[in-house]
Amino acid sequence: MSEKFSATLRIGDLNDYIAPSQGCVIKTENAGKARTTPEAAQTEPVKISLKDCLACSGCITSAETVMLEKQSLDEFLSNLKKGKAVIVSISPQSRASLSVHFGLSPLQVYRKLTTLLKSLGVKAVFDTSCSRDLTLVESCNEFLTRYKQKDSADAEKSKSSLPMISSACPDVDNVLHILNNSISLRKLFLIGWICYAEKTLGSYILPYISSVKSPQQTIGAAIKNHVWEELHIRPEEIYHVTVMPCYDKKLEAARDDFVFQVDSDSEKVTEVDSVLTTGEVLDLIQMKSVDFTNLEEFPVDKLLSNVDEDDNLYGVCGSSGGYADTIFRHAAKVIFEKEIEGPLEFKTIRNADFREVTLEVSGKTVLRFAQCYGFRNLRNIVTKIKSGKCEYHFLEIMACPSGCLNGGGQIKPKPGQSAKDLIQLLETAYSENVKVADPFQNPRIKRLYNEWLGQPGSEVAKRHLHTEYHPVVKSISSELQNWTLSNMGFSGTLSPKIGILKTLNTLQLQGNGITGKIPEELGNLTSLTMLDLENNHLTGDIPSSLGNLKSLTFLILNQNNLSGPIPESLSSLSSLVNLQLASNNLNGTIPEQLFQISKYKSAHSCASENGGHSSKSKAGMVIGIIGAFLVIILLGALLLLFLWKGRQKGYKREVFVDVAGEVDRRIEFGQLKRFAWRELQLATDNFSEKNVLGQGGFGKVYKGVLGDNTKVAVKRLTDFESPGGDTAFQREVEMISVAVHRNLLRLIGFCTTPTERLLVYPFMQNLSVASRLRELKPGEPVLDWATRKRVALGTARGLEYLHEHCNPKIIHRDVKAANVLLDEDFEAVVGDFGLAKLVDVRRTNVTTQVRGTMGHIAPEYLSTGKSSEKTDVFGYGIMLLELVTGQRAIDFSRLEEEDDVLLLDHVKKLEREKRLEGIVDRNLRREYEIDEVEMMIQVALLCTQSSPEDRPAMSEVVRMLEGEGLAERWEEWQHVEVTRRQEFERLHRRFDWGGDDSLHNQDAIELSGGR
Repeated sequence: MSEKFSATLRIGDLNDYIAPSQGCVIKTENAGKARTTPEAAQTEPVKISLKDCLACSGCITSAETVMLEKQSLDEFLSNLKKGKAVIVSISPQSRASLSVHFGLSPLQVYRKLTTLLKSLGVKAVFDTSCSRDLTLVESCNEFLTRYKQKDSADAEKSKSSLPMISSACPDVDNVLHILNNSISLRKLFLIGWICYAEKTLGSYILPYISSVKSPQQTIGAAIKNHVWEELHIRPEEIYHVTVMPCYDKKLEAARDDFVFQVDSDSEKVTEVDSVLTTGEVLDLIQMKSVDFTNLEEFPVDKLLSNVDEDDNLYGVCGSSGGYADTIFRHAAKVIFEKEIEGPLEFKTIRNADFREVTLEVSGKTVLRFAQCYGFRNLRNIVTKIKSGKCEYHFLEIMACPSGCLNGGGQIKPKPGQSAKDLIQLLETAYSENVKVADPFQNPRIKRLYNEWLGQPGSEVAKRHLHTEYHPVVKSISSELQNWTLSNMGFSGTLSPKIGILKTLNTLQLQGNGITGKIPEELGNLTSLTMLDLENNHLTGDIPSSLGNLKSLTFLILNQNNLSGPIPESLSSLSSLVNLQLASNNLNGTIPEQLFQISKYKSAHSCASENGGHSSKSKAGMVIGIIGAFLVIILLGALLLLFLWKGRQKGYKREVFVDVAGEVDRRIEFGQLKRFAWRELQLATDNFSEKNVLGQGGFGKVYKGVLGDNTKVAVKRLTDFESPGGDTAFQREVEMISVAVHRNLLRLIGFCTTPTERLLVYPFMQNLSVASRLRELKPGEPVLDWATRKRVALGTARGLEYLHEHCNPKIIHRDVKAANVLLDEDFEAVVGDFGLAKLVDVRRTNVTTQVRGTMGHIAPEYLSTGKSSEKTDVFGYGIMLLELVTGQRAIDFSRLEEEDDVLLLDHVKKLEREKRLEGIVDRNLRREYEIDEVEMMIQVALLCTQSSPEDRPAMSEVVRMLEGEGLAERWEEWQHVEVTRRQEFERLHRRFDWGGDDSLHNQDAIELSGGR
């Protein structure tokens, strides 16, 4: 990471931000004969690959969740059917979730699950509370070792005294120790975050990751390395399944690091073969039509379970594994001889998800621990660590806000139940009737050490309970197959290290600003079938090593500054069907065999070093040029004839067929499908008006049903014609497809014809926020306040992603409640993004025609045509007001009671008069927190300031909604607002503006700009 940024590194780095899920959804190979008719075209089956996941949860939308669940449940049931020796290990967080859902105690849930699973054929059911104790013992030992090393003379030279990340909780977990000269040890806990660290933080954080595995992997290691002997089942015959609260555990179990061989002659064994989330277990219960509440209770398997002789559950404190609590107490006792009684007193620091506890000895703080939940808090901590400003010895960090109990795989709230209420119930159930016990005194842990491991930190323990983590190069070099980043504005040079990507099939980097030479190392990519470097600024010779690419079918190098001869080695590329070298400075003779390539393109013959070509070469070139010219004329004539006849017959534009699609309907842009026109025509009943879902600034949206019964939303674009034509459209489609985030509407595919442009999206059953606010059908529930808060934050995160993590950045230009959709869990999904002209990251704004919805358009955009990120911020602020009030941005019915047609002016007036109750949607029936309403109104008014420079960026909006920095910005805004109002009053008196115009009407004039 310390070396100079090359184009390769920049592009790879970008991939970590804009397309984490693109590599996770992989099409399975279709062994059958390719279908050739539009009606027969079906979307290929997909599977989820966890190899390239960043564990950021950004791509876990409803569709991916369904695929993950189906995959796991199918595998689980299939292995039971095959007669495998299935063993299930259940996390205490999952147990608590089922306990709350069914109204049972955790022990009752454990027993009933044992009954259910064994009735299906499961051999044993264990409890990961036991393996958590094992992990805690190893982590405590590791912390003490690191802490003591900080005082040694060689501490700064010792690798072990540098930052260290280690396992914890029922997620992929980590602990970070830092030693810095006079600064004492710091230990950071990073849950569910290893893959992200490997791919984005790399060498500066990975050396500090502790090797202790998580409880999930620890119990897997114990079962398949030791306990199998007591069960009398060979490790390779065991199919081990865990039940966990989040999807990250699936990623963890899929790591190659957790595969081993019992002996040199045996087959490889996986510690955890499959992971079911709590929600999937509920699906299983419902699938089997089980009356779980009245199910018989089997005795639990005590071999690896924290159940004492009196059938009481026992464990440690802490809903996310108790690491901060346990290690703090143990360190205080062993190092400082301080026995801590009672619960630790954690103090809230930044927000509810960041708390700390300290230990003082003789007036000096000797231990400073913290619990830090959520990716934003985590990012702030990592920044401090990198800059050497982190004050903590230990941080327990979870990717999930509120910890593991709030994991994405837990059972969702019941109708009418808020997420906050559910968390409180989960916290109660988690500790209900569970005795707090010291993991060092756990009899089952003692037995494992006595019979198997020896001592904590022993060589046997390191071999079975520890692992290592890898930088991104090791992770992606053996997996990456397709690398397409066209027209992204990248600069720099191609690094020779690109040669390590041995599995690469496609490399498309056309339309960037890449300079320097083409690396010889590209010749090492023997799996490459397409190499497209068109329209860059590459110089030097074409490497002869490209002749090693025997599978290459497309070699496109035109529109560069390449010089020298065409390598003779290219003649040996027998698979080559498309060679384009035009618009370069090449010289020398053209290898004769290249004329046999079906598509060879060179703007002119190369200048021969000896002053001429062979007559055969010249003749071949002349014939080729004349032939190509005649073909172009013929095709043009045929096209004109086709269009003329079509008009003579009175065809409407709907009957145009995607001619290119008939030949090659599928074009790969990430996971996009190119649909045939006929397929979408049938899906929407010939674009019937009865299927219209809505109409926006870019065209109508139709509900459709594909041939495989998949429901889709088809957007039929209007006014699509623009400079660049079909090529420009496909480039914009490609850009939309790589913007993947859980709060952005995922593009499924597209369709182009000579007169049509269509985009295909997943159908959102719950429609838009606007429809749920103002077009409720009888029996439909009102959006409750908790859902509205989630929508506000989710929308902000989606827009932040478009503005700050996409390159080029994407300006939405029509942010409103109607363009925010709701998935099946009522999470916000921003739609219609990327349909306006894309803005290059190097430019601050762009002048174009105004698109948007009146009442949502920022003043400067309407008056000047210049849009920027701050244009979207204004629209977002209006959308927040829609969420709070349930009203439209412009509503003439308000004239009956007052003069404010604009919602913004209406809210500003009520806010000045401190009448917040009059702002809130009456449908909420006072079921909201007035402080939260006030916060959202304040954020909205900050976003809708008349000057774009005064508006916050979307990243700041996200922070304010999360409780950071709002008070300061609001105080500053109020001061500016008072000054502005005083200026209006002064002008009013000076010019003697008469009449009854109120001050807020003058505000409306100011805020409206050019409306």
